[in-house]
Amino acid sequence: MRKLKRIKVVGYSGYKGEEKPVNFNYKGDIHTVKEIMESYKQSGENSNIIYNVFKIKTMEEKIFKLYYDEIKGRWFTEE
Repeated sequence: MRKLKRIKVVGYSGYKGEEKPVNFNYKGDIHTVKEIMESYKQSGENSNIIYNVFKIKTMEEKIFKLYYDEIKGRWFTEE
């Protein structure tokens, strides 16, 4: 896994909590999620961390991987 940078995400929260990203701020720009191309769970280097991983496409057709740390409730993206 590449180095992760913490980001601010507005997510859709359903009955399971933070279920999927809607938009996010990366390097001062707001990106709106157009499509979730893939989603899965992944363990971090420290086995106490479990990420929900979303490979997404933005309205600008950019591709990002977003990681949600279920335990700490924080969002990250790859740098």
